[in-house]
Amino acid sequence: MSLFVHQLKTNLSTILGDYMYKKLKKLFIPFVCLMFAIVDMRNCYAQKVPRLKDINRINIVEKGSFTSGIYRQYEVIRSGSQWKSYQTASYEKGNLDTTSRKFVRNIKRKMLKELITTLNERDTSINIDFFDINKKELALYVDSLDDYPSVSKKIILSPNQKREFIDTLGSKSIIQQAFQKVMKPIYLDDRTYYGIKIITGLKDTSTVYAYSFADLYYLPWIINNRKIYNPNITLTYEYIKDNKTFPGREKQYLYKRIVQNIYWKYFQRKFNQ
Repeated sequence: MSLFVHQLKTNLSTILGDYMYKKLKKLFIPFVCLMFAIVDMRNCYAQKVPRLKDINRINIVEKGSFTSGIYRQYEVIRSGSQWKSYQTASYEKGNLDTTSRKFVRNIKRKMLKELITTLNERDTSINIDFFDINKKELALYVDSLDDYPSVSKKIILSPNQKREFIDTLGSKSIIQQAFQKVMKPIYLDDRTYYGIKIITGLKDTSTVYAYSFADLYYLPWIINNRKIYNPNITLTYEYIKDNKTFPGREKQYLYKRIVQNIYWKYFQRKFNQ
């Protein structure tokens, strides 16, 4: 910043002349310095996730809605050169257990490093590239159009209709539009809280929270007041819990919703005239 201010002083002195420069100096230069100081303070105090070597532990929590009554808490700690996750509390079906400490799994350092990188990102866009959508796999769900609670009548496509539908899935723009639509969360009262807390040092001097109430991949996660639509946060969250079925099941839900959205937007009327 000091180099910038020095160059600014030189340029203003040359352009305005010594007399005018001295008049403006008392007001303008301090104002510019103040603006840069504010920016520096914002950057300094913006909460950042620390490096893996500085982390003491990672806590994750799942708090069910008022109808489900589920509560689970996990802890990731370092054990020598290895990171391990433990379930430290659970509440299901009226039974609260906060005394038993159950080993869950060993955690790959690569997964934790990727989590830290993702939690520090500033991209708030809903980026389809993060979701690795395969068009051939997407086409398999054309036969699952009626597999949805709001569909009361079975949907049966003729061979020609099915072929036309699958051809439409080759359009990047149509898939992109449907993806953007289905990724918008629907906020309901009956929802689940998911949280991540990263703790450094003995005094918990650096913590970061992320939480979500949405449906697909629990998105968005809220980090430093920013909405982040990166599914890798959720995949790591469920990986820590050793939920092996989550990635495949969530991808299935995503494909079904994209196909259903395209059907209702482009083909529902056309195929039923």
